Amino acid sequence: MGAALDYLIKTYKTRVTTNEIVVVLVAAAPAAIVLPNNPNRLAWTIWNLGAGVAQIAPTSGVGVLFGSNVAAAGGMVGVTVREDGELPARGLWGISAVGTTLYILETVAL
Repeated sequence: MGAALDYLIKTYKTRVTTNEIVVVLVAAAPAAIVLPNNPNRLAWTIWNLGAGVAQIAPTSGVGVLFGSNVAAAGGMVGVTVREDGELPARGLWGISAVGTTLYILETVAL
């Protein structure tokens, strides 16, 4: 095991894995599921790789005026159970007025 994985196992006191996910948000489409609900998820980090701003929220009611903005061309946001309680385990929805691509790393307890 590498040092990063050793650190995660010691921090969370359980075996973990990290998954890579790519989500494409289609321009002007209804809210899409970015991450489904997962009670074993300990953390996630999202990078916006596209040219459009994305809005994300733990509800399908996410919108331009309701949600956290993830800036275009490299904007990033992340949450962990240590800092944000149960938020990483909840489902996450997203939209983008002009469309964009999100790259996600999630850490999940095994």
